[in-house]
Amino acid sequence: MLRSAVLALSATAIAAGLAFTPAPANAQSDPIAERKAVFQMYLRNVRAINAAVQANGDMRALAANVREMQAGPDRVAPLFPAGTGQGQTTVTTRALPVIWTENAGFVSANNGLKPALATLLTAAESGDIAQVRTALGGVDAACSACHTTYRAR
Repeated sequence: MLRSAVLALSATAIAAGLAFTPAPANAQSDPIAERKAVFQMYLRNVRAINAAVQANGDMRALAANVREMQAGPDRVAPLFPAGTGQGQTTVTTRALPVIWTENAGFVSANNGLKPALATLLTAAESGDIAQVRTALGGVDAACSACHTTYRAR
């Protein structure tokens, strides 16, 4: 009897564990929502960094913001599968068709953010506000280079 109860409890625990297993990190249930979330994460972090610079805050503390942003470029590129452009879905998107027709250029522009973020991280870790300001200019240029060609205004 005790053995049956233990086996039943074990089976229930295993089944419950399987039922609550999170989806893999690369699962894409809604790529448009996911890419918008990445872009919102960029915006939130850039605003925090700009606010700290304006307030002459602790630049070293901004390294966490930059590290979060560094995951973005690798997350973004695969979030533009065919059929997720404006007019191809009921969701509003500012992604221009050129993302799909010239995807290699889009991926390259997206990846252009990586060195700019690496420079910003180095600047933040140095604690030097002047370096952070300069590096922010590089991040802005990388974002603008991609948005100019691949995002509707």
